[in-house]
Amino acid sequence: MKPKASRSKTILTKLVAVVILALLVVAAVKCANGASLANTAWSLLPPVIAIVLALITKEAYSALFIGVLVGSLFTCGFAPVATLDTILNDGLIAAISANAGIFLFLVLLGIIVALVNAAGGSAAFGRWAETHIKTHAGAQLATFVLGILIFIDDYFNCLTVGSVMRPVTDSHKISRPKLAYLIDATAAPVCMIAPISSWAAAVSSTAEGLDTGMSGIELFVKAIPYNLYSILTFVFILAIIAMKLDYGPMRKFEAKAAKGDLSALVEEAGESANPNGRVIDLILPVLALIVTCTIGMIYVGGFFGADMSGDPSFAGDFIGAFGNTNAFVGLPWGGIIALVLTVIYLAASAIIALGYSIFYFEVQLPNGSAAQLLDIMDYVSNSVMMPFIALLSTILIGWVMTPDYVIDEMQRGGKTFRRKKLYRVMIRYVAPVMMLVLFLQSTGILA
Repeated sequence: MKPKASRSKTILTKLVAVVILALLVVAAVKCANGASLANTAWSLLPPVIAIVLALITKEAYSALFIGVLVGSLFTCGFAPVATLDTILNDGLIAAISANAGIFLFLVLLGIIVALVNAAGGSAAFGRWAETHIKTHAGAQLATFVLGILIFIDDYFNCLTVGSVMRPVTDSHKISRPKLAYLIDATAAPVCMIAPISSWAAAVSSTAEGLDTGMSGIELFVKAIPYNLYSILTFVFILAIIAMKLDYGPMRKFEAKAAKGDLSALVEEAGESANPNGRVIDLILPVLALIVTCTIGMIYVGGFFGADMSGDPSFAGDFIGAFGNTNAFVGLPWGGIIALVLTVIYLAASAIIALGYSIFYFEVQLPNGSAAQLLDIMDYVSNSVMMPFIALLSTILIGWVMTPDYVIDEMQRGGKTFRRKKLYRVMIRYVAPVMMLVLFLQSTGILA
């Protein structure tokens, strides 16, 4: 037998479905009689349907699609072919093509995050954080602060902070839902009040068309004190952390986390990361992304000359160029450059670090020792090259130049070389044999 709450939800869902169908029938009859639903109260129905269904079913995608479908039906007067064309061309395809730049930017962000994780930068920051963060509240506060610092884009914020702080919060038994809330509640609000961010660029470019008597970015900056959602969200997060005000389902998740159940959706496989990564391997790519994205947005806005439309009005004007930019172009522009710089930096770091990087390996040398890259180079230099060159030197002096050359030099000026015979024997026979034995022993050929 179903629980009472489940039965009530089922009844409510059916009731809402009946109401929606009844309204659609009424709207269809009106359209069939030649009435237009545009600029009437009926135009509010699609978003209302989407919101109500999302609240009842907890399925946002399905609810949004139904809302789009109802809106298309109203727009096209319930004509099936025209409705389908509107959904595909004017809806889905147009939305995807218009946001292709942000999709590209997200792909670039994902690549940068993956590279930073593989290089061990995130793990290194996590290890550093673990040594400095000692409390449950401190781990939450660190998550919040890191989210504030990565203000360039909310998507990049979520990707980076999530991968970096997850080991830290896990060690302090903070539930994954709580971590997700802290990240999500910080990412968008900080971007909404940061003058240099993807949100600022998008909002200011939209505001340029408004008759306000000021630039879009100026309007954005002046509106920051009135962005109560962002400001109060920060206050709420700090209050929750300081006063431990977990409530509702979050309290249940935190109670389970205290017992070891972090409520992760899936079991993560162990990530292959460089154990010798450094904190700088995380900091530099993030700084590079912030700088290049900022340059990219002012470049598109015409700071260095004409903008995308050929207008040179904002040359040398940082604020004006930023307000005139197109974030869908500027962000991918900066993201590509940041990715290239990140690859160059990580590759150079790996090469410079040699055996202490991702190229770490061990091989068994002929002398019986286990060696990584630097040990191999030392073996080749000291155990192979030096005795081999010594052997060649004895052959050169004893058989190519001949001992007489050295003897003549020693006897110049009337001096006497009393042990000439001993020298000939030593340099021609004894020294080469000894150098050969030393060479074979040092290389491990002769045990």
